[in-house]
Amino acid sequence: MDWTIPENDNERLENLWWAMHHSDDPVRQAFPVVCYLDESGTDQKNPKAVMAGFLLNKPEFFSFHAGWLKLLERFKIEPPLHMNEFGQHGRFGRFSFSERAALLTEAANLINSHKFVSIAATVDRMQYETSVPVKLRKHLSMYGICFVMCVWGNYEIAKQMEYRGRIALLLDDITEHKKEIFAARDWIRTIQSAFTMHIGSITFDDDKYVSPLQAADLIAWGVRRRISGVPLDNGFEPISNIFGSSHIEHPLNDEFFGELGSRLQDYSYE
Repeated sequence: MDWTIPENDNERLENLWWAMHHSDDPVRQAFPVVCYLDESGTDQKNPKAVMAGFLLNKPEFFSFHAGWLKLLERFKIEPPLHMNEFGQHGRFGRFSFSERAALLTEAANLINSHKFVSIAATVDRMQYETSVPVKLRKHLSMYGICFVMCVWGNYEIAKQMEYRGRIALLLDDITEHKKEIFAARDWIRTIQSAFTMHIGSITFDDDKYVSPLQAADLIAWGVRRRISGVPLDNGFEPISNIFGSSHIEHPLNDEFFGELGSRLQDYSYE
């Protein structure tokens, strides 16, 4: 198999970049590739929701995509790589302990060598119901709150980097929560006059063709395991390396909502 990037794939990614930014200005090339909600957050019986991703500029975006395809080729994996397929009856259930560890070591190294920072937002259902004002819960689901928290994380990163432009977001096209994403975006826009949150365009694409979305799935899966108290073992240990340096993780807690709420106290949720 030859999984080098075909010419039409490069064209697809160039068009995707333009759709997100409407610009090739190098000053505007910092953006989060994706904020991905782990599927555990969509189950009403599941007490936790996760959205996670990482930030890449344009050169790193293309470089990462090429490196990821080569990695999957070496391990004879047809894209996309989804972590839930490592189960016994999944596509990757054939992998031994050592094979999983080797694959995920390379994947973690590839993510760490390209990212500006990885980011995750985690929401516990009980905290959501007790910390988020009732009026706001009418507008923002747990998924929506995860999205707002990721945007807030990007805002903090932009401050640290002294980046004044907008940051675009790319999400998996198959998500069933698009309406919730746009509701969260609209809510953010109503309060941006108080302070900018640097939110740019929101674009959706198929993770089969956009490798960073697959990496975001890996990050979200690892975060969900960790906050659920499930160890990253049995060949999944290398994922922990992503959560070392250059990783920001926001849990929904009183401290987070107190900081955000203090800035929004003069703004109505209605």
